[in-house]
Amino acid sequence: MPSFTSSSESATARKRPGLNRAAWLLIGVAILIYGGAEAGARLGFSRISKLHHRIMTEQQAALAIRPAPSGSPPTLLVVGNSLLLEGLDFPRFTKEVSPRFQASRFVVEGTAYNDWYFTLRTLFRHGMRPDVVALGFNAPQLATDEIRGDFPSRFLLDVQDIWPIARASHADLTTTSSLYAAHFSTFYGGRSELRSVLMGRIFPRLTIMWQRSIFNVAVIPPDAVLVPVLAPRLKALSDLCGEYGARFVFLIPPTMQHGDVAIVEAGKQGGVSVLRPVRNFSLGLGFYQDGLHLNQSGAAVFTEAAAQAFTQFR
Repeated sequence: MPSFTSSSESATARKRPGLNRAAWLLIGVAILIYGGAEAGARLGFSRISKLHHRIMTEQQAALAIRPAPSGSPPTLLVVGNSLLLEGLDFPRFTKEVSPRFQASRFVVEGTAYNDWYFTLRTLFRHGMRPDVVALGFNAPQLATDEIRGDFPSRFLLDVQDIWPIARASHADLTTTSSLYAAHFSTFYGGRSELRSVLMGRIFPRLTIMWQRSIFNVAVIPPDAVLVPVLAPRLKALSDLCGEYGARFVFLIPPTMQHGDVAIVEAGKQGGVSVLRPVRNFSLGLGFYQDGLHLNQSGAAVFTEAAAQAFTQFR
């Protein structure tokens, strides 16, 4: 039977090859653009972001830590988030504790319990062996399940850690797939950091105002609710460090928030060492940048007290 095709159908058929070529061209251009962005991110991320450069430098230093030789002060790794970055004058702290410890620091802003549990596990897996690990942040950060977005999966963790940390943080499948994508892409994993850097350079004052406007949003449960949550977490951190021959101690930085008493009690229940050099609310607002992070005066008080606490630590 003869086949009859209308003129409009013939025109559509003739256009299809052209449409396919255009689609492939767009895909090719998109691949080139993303490939260029990925290459640029891998080559220039640390140069663009001083924060990222510091994090990667401290990470490499942490990986190189080994147990102290006999007769030398034990090695101490202090880890945490911006509460320690702002609140602990680390050069001064290092000098003060030098007769007792060889101190190193690894701080990643915006991190909390799950970030550090899995990051420490990864660091130990890759050969890090300090004699003592000290982790410091506040009660809400110890209690929360949230993680620092895609950043840990790209820069702090191995691929085998992504599924466990996704489950621990109750991530849905979309978020989990994003964590896997971030692990293999510097541009994707660091996109929020790059955005922050650009915003900080274009609108520095606006960025500072935004950061300080959200400092005190955490709603902290009563101690009776917090302690059963915190105790097993402190115990898990202590057991992880003990598995690799390191002692664990939790260091509480002072804030204008409740929760330090709950951490101390949780440590007692789990048999975990907790240091509280300065009690919460013992410093007035004049010692804080924003009610949460210590200013220079507050850092001086906390650093001296923390150094003394570690000097007496057994």
